[in-house]
Amino acid sequence: MTSLPAALVDALAARYRIERELGAGGMATVYLARDLRHHRDVAVKVLHHDLGAALGSERFHAEIRVTANLQHPHILPLFDSGELDGLLYYVMPYVEGETLRTRLEREGRLPIDEALRLVTEVADALDYAHAQGILHRDLKPENVLLSRGHALLADFGIAGSIRVPEEERLTMAGTSLGTPAYMSPEQSAGERVLGPESDVYALGAILFELLAGETPFTGTYESVLIQRFTRDAPRCTERRADTPPECDAAIARALAREPEQRFATAREFARAIATGTSGERAKTPQAPTPSLAVLPFANLSPDPENGYFADGLTEEVILALSKIRTLRVCSRSRVMPYRERTAAPRDVARELGVAHLLEGSVRKSGNRLRVVASLLDAERDVSLWAERFDGTIDDVFDMQDRVAAAIVSALSLTLSPEEQARLVEHPIDDAAAYDAYLRAREGVNAWTATGIQRALGHLEEAARLAPDNLFVLRGTAKACWAAVNNSVSNDLSLLDDALRHAQTIERLAPGSAFAAEIRGLVAALRGDFATAVRDLGQAYEAMPEDVDIGFWYGAFLIFADHVEVGLAVAREVRRRDPAHPLVSLMESMGEPMIGSFETALPRLDEGPGSTPVAIWCMAQGLVGLSAGDDAHALRAFGRAALEPPDAITGLSAFLASAVRKDAAGAAAIITPELEGMLWHDFSYVEYAAEGFALLGDVDGIRKWLGRSAELGAGYYSGLTRYHAVWRPWLAHPDVAPIFALLRANSDRYAEIPLAPHAVSLAEQARR
Repeated sequence: MTSLPAALVDALAARYRIERELGAGGMATVYLARDLRHHRDVAVKVLHHDLGAALGSERFHAEIRVTANLQHPHILPLFDSGELDGLLYYVMPYVEGETLRTRLEREGRLPIDEALRLVTEVADALDYAHAQGILHRDLKPENVLLSRGHALLADFGIAGSIRVPEEERLTMAGTSLGTPAYMSPEQSAGERVLGPESDVYALGAILFELLAGETPFTGTYESVLIQRFTRDAPRCTERRADTPPECDAAIARALAREPEQRFATAREFARAIATGTSGERAKTPQAPTPSLAVLPFANLSPDPENGYFADGLTEEVILALSKIRTLRVCSRSRVMPYRERTAAPRDVARELGVAHLLEGSVRKSGNRLRVVASLLDAERDVSLWAERFDGTIDDVFDMQDRVAAAIVSALSLTLSPEEQARLVEHPIDDAAAYDAYLRAREGVNAWTATGIQRALGHLEEAARLAPDNLFVLRGTAKACWAAVNNSVSNDLSLLDDALRHAQTIERLAPGSAFAAEIRGLVAALRGDFATAVRDLGQAYEAMPEDVDIGFWYGAFLIFADHVEVGLAVAREVRRRDPAHPLVSLMESMGEPMIGSFETALPRLDEGPGSTPVAIWCMAQGLVGLSAGDDAHALRAFGRAALEPPDAITGLSAFLASAVRKDAAGAAAIITPELEGMLWHDFSYVEYAAEGFALLGDVDGIRKWLGRSAELGAGYYSGLTRYHAVWRPWLAHPDVAPIFALLRANSDRYAEIPLAPHAVSLAEQARR
């Protein structure tokens, strides 16, 4: 019923009877309990052991004493606290209702009047706490409870005294406390001193989300990080046209990058959204905000492999133009499906909801570079500007800057001096390092042995030219991991290299979701699936908008037998990035685990799209096997086996032989070399075990399915309830014990706290 240690349950038994777990986050797990003395339900919050150890009992109780004295109608009070065997806990009222996050996920955005009322209530609570010298420092919709229609601000557990240096606050070693989507720039940067303006920033981000249905900055983690430090937040009216002008201006001021440009107090912010005293004169709505979609640049290079550069240039132009507050720019995920467009510009613009299109092409030959760009008024199909740029790779940033400047001029946009400066900022300043990084990203995304090998070489060059660059470090760590995960290399020391890069990221950006992501990926390959799910859950909760983090968290949840939650995360990834090359495949592999074959097979039959053909066809074959459609599976495995040789094509060829009952042919394919390529991946070894099951080879099943259990796979339910291949083997005396091991893994993973955002998505899907 609870994952609490028995000793703590026993110690609390005299006062509190633990009923069940309510939820978990990056800092603590919350349990529903019964207060036996006062005959009331309460919530017991137990800090994770590592946080409690770093914090220390004395510091914890000192902070709790401060928090316990906060008495305000919109602050959740504190009843009790204590410690046992290093576990620190405190007790709060149990509030029947929901969080503001749950309300947002159900409704998308709130009515304006209600959003303003709730934020005003939270602002009043903050103003009171600030007057007592306490910052919240983790404001987010998850920490606002809705009780009988009113806001209750919860979790001052990481609060710190205002104007006290950061290292003297409640801080876990190596961890930046707070939630990135709502953290002020100064808190994200690890500033030693924070003031009320930091909480005001978070409150402004919350009001923006309540009105617009999304946070001010969206996209991958990289783009969110860059945008927060290099551009002003977008105006709320750009996302919701009926936002009152005074609210729009007040939110813009609350989200200013510099603390001194924001409201000094939460009370001032609340007054501004209600009365229009934001310090910026409310404007009468004028013409619609100029809007633009940057369509994928065409690769006209003699070498088709230079397509990586065209895609990179597309993304960089999007990023640069997104820094302009007065211009609405479509995200990368929305425009990438138009790479091979055939529709007229007018139709494309209408589908994307923009007035202008930027089209372009890239020709790269050696070090020489030619870029052609054209800006269209889509409705009239008229070119407003066109130009050709010739130079070398060293001129690429200048070309990007000139394209952006030309668009500003053609659309008659007025830029502030700050916007002018940010327009020429680049995440990787060295042109050669940037080119190497783009080449590496293309190689990793290809999901082939040769692609990853190329990527590692390019990233080594990028790191030499741009040491300590956050994006290069993440790319290098993930390439090292992918080399082992994709069976490109059996050198497990690459995983140590990935972890060293994660440590460097943590040093440069404490609390980075990147570092947690890499730790989780490495843990999965080392058979520590519990740690993998926890770390990736931490990364996902911190940055759910990053589609790569979301993809892997969803995939691991599926293989840990949290299939419904994993599928909910997968569908959210697809919503954010319809062009993601693997997310549809993940859905199709997960749905059969809950018996949903009717959608999985038709989706796979539509074709691979941007997914590597071998991966797509192998998945198609595996789902066919699961459904009992051997003919379908055989066709798919046969096609996959025709692709360039690697672990996936070798495994597909083996499975094709197994479907044909060709034991001799299958044995010839599973060479020691191929076995070495498959042996470290929990899913690959299970797929191989399916082949041995088709051949009736009990020793092969025991070896390969046993290896999957040993590596931590927990997909017990899907294999035993819905999988046609395994159905005849469930009671076999030599195989049943292995299924018992898979079940034990599944039971163990059932106790792992999941990311609250992921759980909310699943609950919303069930409704």
